[in-house]
Amino acid sequence: MRRTFFYFILIMNLAFFGDGEVFAKTSVVASIPPLTYFVERIGGPLVEVKTLIPKGSSPEVYEPTFKQLLALAEAKICVLVGGNLFPAEKKFLHFIEKKKDRIIIDFAMKAGAIKDDPHIWLYFPAVMRLSAEITTALVEKNPEEEAYLKNNFLNLQDDLNKTEDYIKRILRPYRGKAFLVYHPAWGYFARHFGLEQIAVEKEGKSVSAADLSRVIYIAKKRGIKTLFVQKGFDTRSARFIAQEIGANLVETDPLAQDWLTNVRSFAETLKGVLR
Repeated sequence: MRRTFFYFILIMNLAFFGDGEVFAKTSVVASIPPLTYFVERIGGPLVEVKTLIPKGSSPEVYEPTFKQLLALAEAKICVLVGGNLFPAEKKFLHFIEKKKDRIIIDFAMKAGAIKDDPHIWLYFPAVMRLSAEITTALVEKNPEEEAYLKNNFLNLQDDLNKTEDYIKRILRPYRGKAFLVYHPAWGYFARHFGLEQIAVEKEGKSVSAADLSRVIYIAKKRGIKTLFVQKGFDTRSARFIAQEIGANLVETDPLAQDWLTNVRSFAETLKGVLR
């Protein structure tokens, strides 16, 4: 670990004192795959994006690799969930803040995330604001490409608006209804579309026997027959709950990189579940 840290300090010094023109493209680091999606939609071939917490990894326990520390040393822009909400991001922060000309976008802070719920990237109004912040940062680093970047931003906004309208339309008949999740990833999404998320986990804490009993009671009382589980997470407790309430387990992936396809697919699944 000491050797890795020593090498990283050398790299940071080179990046800090050098001319910084290692890549022709603007180097960007995004903490999770959905944020990578937004940067690539706006930046296109002008950006090279590295994802700190890769697909299939848990943001709660992920450990940074040496290659990722190297990417941080070279990054012109860092896009984070932020708000001091993700444990994995905290491990990167003291490296991220060392370079003076780097732009850091703290998504949760700018979007007003709710305490103890980092899943702000699943909230349409926040994502629209984030895409504007990313565009501003990329224009600052590529002023000669302002027209191209702003056109990509407008195209993304159009796609976001169309997808939001579609989801509102298909979920409108089910406003006020509840769905059951093991990991509480879809709270912002639920509130935005007039639904209620019932979660087994609370604020990242271990699930107790009392929590299981509470959820089983609520699910039986409300006739819930589907339990959403997050891809890559341990499902043993979820399987127990599903067996107790006679429910099906359905896998979701709130960290999927193809953001528009993912939220649209989740909404369509909800429509089938809530009927």
